[in-house]
Amino acid sequence: MNSTRYFLCFLLIGFFYWGQAQVKISKLEANQFKLKVSDLEMEIDANSGAKITSFKIGGHETIAGKEIHPFFYGSTLWLAPEGKWKGHGSLDRGIYVEQSKSSDVLSLVSEADAERGFQFTKKFMANQDTSITIKYSIKNIAEVSQGVAAWEVTRVPTGGLAFMPKRDETDLPRPNNVYPLPNTQDKIGMIWYPHDSDTSSPQKLFMEGGAGWMAYVKEGILFAKSFPIVDRDEFAPGESNIELYVNKEKTYVELENQGPYENLQRGESLTYEVKWYVRELPSHIKVEVGNPDLRKYVEKMLKITTADKEKKLEEATALLVQAMLKPEADVLDGLFSDELSYGHSGGLIENKEQIIRGLTQGPFHFGTIDIKDQTAYIVGNVGIVRHFLTTNYSDNGKTGTLNFGILLVWQIENGNWKLLARQAAKL
Repeated sequence: MNSTRYFLCFLLIGFFYWGQAQVKISKLEANQFKLKVSDLEMEIDANSGAKITSFKIGGHETIAGKEIHPFFYGSTLWLAPEGKWKGHGSLDRGIYVEQSKSSDVLSLVSEADAERGFQFTKKFMANQDTSITIKYSIKNIAEVSQGVAAWEVTRVPTGGLAFMPKRDETDLPRPNNVYPLPNTQDKIGMIWYPHDSDTSSPQKLFMEGGAGWMAYVKEGILFAKSFPIVDRDEFAPGESNIELYVNKEKTYVELENQGPYENLQRGESLTYEVKWYVRELPSHIKVEVGNPDLRKYVEKMLKITTADKEKKLEEATALLVQAMLKPEADVLDGLFSDELSYGHSGGLIENKEQIIRGLTQGPFHFGTIDIKDQTAYIVGNVGIVRHFLTTNYSDNGKTGTLNFGILLVWQIENGNWKLLARQAAKL
């Protein structure tokens, strides 16, 4: 009996082990490494800035190599804002050494770049969901404090379709002071860049980005990377959360993302974590501008579900109710869109500044709030919430009870739900 149980346990452990994606980190030539999980492979060249020189699935390459350009190839980490340090020196092209040995984490550290006053560490981790996490660290080694942001620059061969979610309706591609804008299209809350072979100069766009990811598909292979969403006031000077660059020779596209701008004292570090995915796109999904199936596929791969958005929408609504009971200007400011239209049951409509002043300094106060029959649904980046609200209130010493039907219209801004419009109807 006992031997039978041991045998069954052995089988179950074996099935579990073999059912997991096998992660392997190996050394190739001198100071070059490979991460492998299932049929996904990433190669890193620690002799040249610990650049990612290859990212494949089933042997299909996604990254622009040296055959595309002798210097600008692969994926690297730069310092933002651009031009502040006159290049990136050994941080971009120097030798990195293994910082630690592990079966599932490759950690590489750069030389100390005294000219720029920084030292980089790059950690690469293959995940069971067949993705790879990259954790960047930037350490200030200068004698003085320095403001900096992490800037990941990933080069892919031209000829594919790039697409990225907008933060809101105003989040449109904008140029820098040097290069013209690429020819993009705005559809289904996304900016799409189908490669324009007629460009005669370098091109660049800046976007705020509303979902923390960007993707590129070419010849049926989809590459995507996710990263933290950065608020507008955290951008490096003259930079943005998402950038895209096309070189003059029309051979590569740079998919660029940046972290928040931080002021580092001597010895302090910042970290910036991104996650890379590559998949063979199902044949039934057409690679064309505006195809919602492309967006849905990426969101499912990144596990960005409608349920997640609905949960955050309900959390924002609950926080609004609490803020109405105990109004604080900074909390309300974080919940309200700058374009807020706040409608009262009597017909008065107030803007953001007016309603914050009214809730925090006015004579009307919510004593209790009871919410019933709440419904919420999402259309793109807009959330619509309806509920019935009962309140015991005080108004210049007068107390009473009121019943309202409430409509709330929320919009995703800076990655968070912000109240765009509200209308109350007295019942």
